[in-house]
Amino acid sequence: MLHKYYSLVAGGIRSTFALVQPAMHKLGQAHLFAPTALFSALLWAPATLGQPAATASVSPPVHAPPSTTVHTPPTPTVAVAASPPPLSPAPWPPNPAARAGSTGAAAPLPAGAAPPAPPPPGSSIVVPDAGPTANPSYPAPDPSAPKEAVPRDARSRHRNSSSFRDAHADRVVLFPTATTHPAGTWTISSTEIVLEQITYSPTDTTQITGTFTPFLTAEVIPFDMTLKSVFSKGETVRLAALASIGGLMGHGLGFTGIGRFGAVAQFCWDEGCRSSVNLSTSAVMLGAPIFANSAGAVWDLGGLTKLLLETEMIFPTGQDMGDYNGLAITPGVRWSRRAWAIDLSLLIPVTVDEADLPALPILTGTYRFLD
Repeated sequence: MLHKYYSLVAGGIRSTFALVQPAMHKLGQAHLFAPTALFSALLWAPATLGQPAATASVSPPVHAPPSTTVHTPPTPTVAVAASPPPLSPAPWPPNPAARAGSTGAAAPLPAGAAPPAPPPPGSSIVVPDAGPTANPSYPAPDPSAPKEAVPRDARSRHRNSSSFRDAHADRVVLFPTATTHPAGTWTISSTEIVLEQITYSPTDTTQITGTFTPFLTAEVIPFDMTLKSVFSKGETVRLAALASIGGLMGHGLGFTGIGRFGAVAQFCWDEGCRSSVNLSTSAVMLGAPIFANSAGAVWDLGGLTKLLLETEMIFPTGQDMGDYNGLAITPGVRWSRRAWAIDLSLLIPVTVDEADLPALPILTGTYRFLD
């Protein structure tokens, strides 16, 4: 009877310990290890109480070595939410008013017509491409519209400037402006068929001009080589510097050189500097410097015509200053286009001793080869 009673008590304790043991391992408390081992020995050992003593004394009890099994805490179970039910397929074909963003009701079906069947499950719906004009924010280009020409170089951006529209933009009458020809331009000019000029512009702000008179005499040829460079090119004011070397060359004469330096300021009246006022000065290094100054204006009347007005003053700085100075006024008119220009002007001398000198008409023509 005692044996049965112990078996019932041991079974209840084993059940209780089986429920408590995982929590004890999870806590990992060191002071709970001894009671745990004691309960394990009592509960899991064979129930031999009440048996004859001979049976228990057949073999002495052997102390089993401590278990080396590492008890791993149970893995927590994560509840996974069930996936939502699949959405019901939308009716096909879709309502055109709904595709366009309209809030109006769908158009009613004709009487007796069956509603369209939805597409089979798993099939892909192909929406026809609405074309490039589907997005009103980015309209498609009109293929019939004329295409804008691509500029060939930087000067194409300045088609309204005087350097592009006027073949005589680099001068007033006899004296220069602070404007140069476009890059890559060759220019040929002739004044009274006596004074010839050839100009080349390597850049938009630099040009080189050679001047010579081949028809005066076969033995002596005057010449001049001028470099003009624009170092400030604003919308209203332009500044340029000039450096020249000139002189005489011929058979038996060799080469005689004379240096010249100068500067020009140009004040623009309008966009592109088609109308302007110019002030220039230059010094000829021939013994004592000889200065040549000018003030000129160009007035654009529109179309081909421009009006010109220039005053010239020349005076030396040496002992002959009072004998060789002079003043002249030169009005004129200009007809010019991109590739050609003609100036017709009249040089009216005004001297200090009021000598009676006749006026001199000046005709200048230019043709230029644009790149």
